[in-house]
Amino acid sequence: MPDVQRDLGASLAQLQWVVNAFSLLSATLLVLAGNLSDRLGARRVFLGGLLAFAVTSAACGVAWSAVVLDVARATQGAAAAAVIASAFALVAETFPPHERGRALGTYGSFAALSFVVGPLAGGVLADSFG
Repeated sequence: MPDVQRDLGASLAQLQWVVNAFSLLSATLLVLAGNLSDRLGARRVFLGGLLAFAVTSAACGVAWSAVVLDVARATQGAAAAAVIASAFALVAETFPPHERGRALGTYGSFAALSFVVGPLAGGVLADSFG
């Protein structure tokens, strides 16, 4: 975060929003994303969320100001909500009932792991490549 603050000339409040914008939007929109997944189809919402997450990740990488980074992170959080909600639905409808518990547990384990590995990998990439 000190590098982000220095590179973008961000205030402490703007730095806090880099983290909070993602968390707030992903948590707030999770139920809505699940509803959209039920209405529009889990596959469609998952692919749309995945595409939006990739685009917003690129936007975070090229952000030229703290405000742009904050908006990109908020949008990234909304995309994450779509991916998370629809992925559970996809796993549930893909596996038969007798295998569903193990599949959902495996998915949940990897999802939790990604919340640890993702920021660490992002930090290494940011330190290595700027």
